[in-house]
Amino acid sequence: MTLSQLVIKRPLKGSIKGTCVWCGLETKEGHKIKVSDNFTGWSYFGHGNCMCPYCYSFFCNQNFRRRSWFATEKETRFIKRNEVLGILLEPPQLPWFLYIVKNGQKQGWLSCIHKVNFTHDVFYIAYEPFEQPVMTTRRQVEQLSFLIERLRALKISKAEIQKGEFKMKTWERAIKGNYDGLLRVALKEMKTPIWEVLCHVSK
Repeated sequence: MTLSQLVIKRPLKGSIKGTCVWCGLETKEGHKIKVSDNFTGWSYFGHGNCMCPYCYSFFCNQNFRRRSWFATEKETRFIKRNEVLGILLEPPQLPWFLYIVKNGQKQGWLSCIHKVNFTHDVFYIAYEPFEQPVMTTRRQVEQLSFLIERLRALKISKAEIQKGEFKMKTWERAIKGNYDGLLRVALKEMKTPIWEVLCHVSK
C-alpha cells in the first residue's frame, strides 16, 4: 500500500495508461502530471508518464500541504497541533500515517510514498519542513515527551528547549535546584529530528 492509497478514499479516475511518476505503480486511469507552479519536489518523482488516480487526488488537494493530518484505512482526518502527541503515544489502527505541518510551505510527505506504517512500535512520520521522514519508536516518544514536559514544568522556555541551548541563568537555577543533571540528559537528546517534532507539538 502506498501513502496516497492510504490517504485518498475516493480517487478521481483519469484516462491515461502508464506509470505513475510518484508511486511508480502501473495504471489505466492516470492523469496528466499536475503540480503547482512553485513545486520544487521533482527529485522525488521517478520515470513515468502520468499520475495515478490516488496520487493525482492527493496532490490536487492543497489542504494536505497546509494542514496536519493522519490516515488509516478507515479514515483520513485533518487534526490540530494539540492532537498530535496523543496520536504518537497511542497510534491508530494499522496501517497508519501521520503528517505534521509547521509552516505549510512544503509537501513534507513527498519522501514518504512507501513509508506507510504497519506497526505501532517502530514507525515513520512526516514533519514539514523536513524533507525526509522521521523514524522513531513509541518508547522514544514516551521518554522524550515526558522529558520535555518536565523541563517545561521547571519554567524553562520552549525556545531554549527547541534551540537546544540553555541560558546561563537556566543553568544557575538548575544547579541551585539540584536538577542540572536533567538538563544534561536533555542536551544528549536535543537537535535530533524527533526532539524537534515533539517540541513543536508540546504545550
